[in-house]
Parts: sequence; structure tokens; C-alpha cells
Amino acid sequence: MQPLDPGREWLAAGITGLQRQREWDAVATAEVDGIAGDEVEFVALADGTFVVESGGKTDFQYGNTPANLYPATKVDRTLHAGDEVRLGDAVLVAHLTPGHTKGCTTWTMKLTDQGKSYNVVIVGSPNVNPGYRLVNNAQYPSIADDYQRMFGVLKTLPCDIFLGAHGSYFGLEGKYARMGKAGANPFVDPDGYKKFVSDKEQEFRAELAKQKSGPAKAAMD
Repeated sequence: MQPLDPGREWLAAGITGLQRQREWDAVATAEVDGIAGDEVEFVALADGTFVVESGGKTDFQYGNTPANLYPATKVDRTLHAGDEVRLGDAVLVAHLTPGHTKGCTTWTMKLTDQGKSYNVVIVGSPNVNPGYRLVNNAQYPSIADDYQRMFGVLKTLPCDIFLGAHGSYFGLEGKYARMGKAGANPFVDPDGYKKFVSDKEQEFRAELAKQKSGPAKAAMD
């Protein structure tokens, strides 16, 4: 197949960070590295709205760490699971995938290229950060259940094109380097998506088992 046009909006929204990427970072994780910029419309799922509007102070893990705070940002539109957001001709559907943050969001969209339809998944984050308490977490009592809920959602999403809030999730640099060369488009990677989700679920379950076996300790790097 011919490579998908790297100038298409799915690439701009999901990979390169052009113009509005920070909006999507903010939506996906509501973390300090995703909240920045101006002249954008900020949207967030209901569970993440309070964190964004507090400037990070209500974040269960990092709210008391000054270096992780940011200017409080008014959320222009509060979303719920299944709501749609339009970015040009692209229609993104929000899926609540909590755990990493309470409002962590995974986005899906449809792409048609040369008469063929593709399912695009932009993963929020399945990571268990260092220091996360999965057991007896007074600030986030449902964290372990939410992670399991998140993996359940991710495993139901049909995926042809695998993207994410961070390029390392889907091998951005390596895939981008192969764009336009002979062979299949590297971003069409359903098997890579399944492996990523499976690997992250195994990491989560291993950390959960470790914490259940004794006092909650810092999570793996």
C-alpha cells in the first residue's frame, strides 16, 4: 500500500504536536507536561476537569509537588465517555481509561485512505508511575480497579493505526523514519497495539501483586 499522507490531520493530531497537540495531551493525561499553550479550546473528561482547573493541586500523586504544578486552566468543555470532539475534518471519540490519572482519556477516530477505512487509537497512558500506590491509596481508593477497567476498555478497541500521548508508546521515531519507504505503512500496526496493551497490563498486575504481598512500595520505573 502507499504510505498515508504524513500531512493528514490524523498525523498532526496524533504524532507531530502541531498547533493543537497540547490540547490533546491535556485531555489525555491532565499532567503538567500536557497543560500549556494558548489560543486553544481545552476539553477534558469530567474526572479530569478538577485537576486541570486546580493547576494540578488536586492531582492524587503530584498535587503537593510544586514543580509539577501549572497555571490553573479553565476547561471550556467537559466531556463524558463516548463524546465526540472535532478537529478539522477529524472526529475523535473520547474513552475514559482511568488509573494513570483519574481522567485519563484514550481517543479513537476513523480514517479513510484510498478507499480503505482504518481504526485509529490514541492511547492516554497505561503506565504505573514510580511511587504510585495501588493498594490502600487514600487519595485514590479505586486506583487498582480503574487500571483494570482501563485495560478492559483498551482491549475492546479495534486498532489499525496505533498512536499515543507519548511517542515512545508506539515507536514514533523508528516508524516515522520508515515513512515513504517500500513496504507497508509502519503506522498501521495492530499487532504492536495489542502487544503494548498486553505488556502494560502484565506490568500493572506484577506491581499490584507485589504491593498486595507487603507494604505498598514504589512502582517500577
